Amino acid sequence: MTLLQFQAQVCEAIKKEGIEIGEEFKADAWIPYCPVAQEVPKTRMAEAFCVLRELKLPVSGYAMDIGLVEFSPVREHFSFGLGNTIDT
Repeated sequence: MTLLQFQAQVCEAIKKEGIEIGEEFKADAWIPYCPVAQEVPKTRMAEAFCVLRELKLPVSGYAMDIGLVEFSPVREHFSFGLGNTIDT
């Protein structure tokens, strides 16, 4: 199940309970994000990535791209793909 599918299920369960949620949290508007190091100076960005790489968290995953998105309304300013983009 994707994170967006899970969010849709959570919204539906909340709706069934008669609880109103804000527009920004509804499945068609919600943007999943995981801020881990906000306001890191540009000069220390490489160091921050090294620290994050060494953390042993109880989650797994991978990054495909890094982007800058403004909301609301949602507007992508740029996206930068990471790693190998050649299909094998």
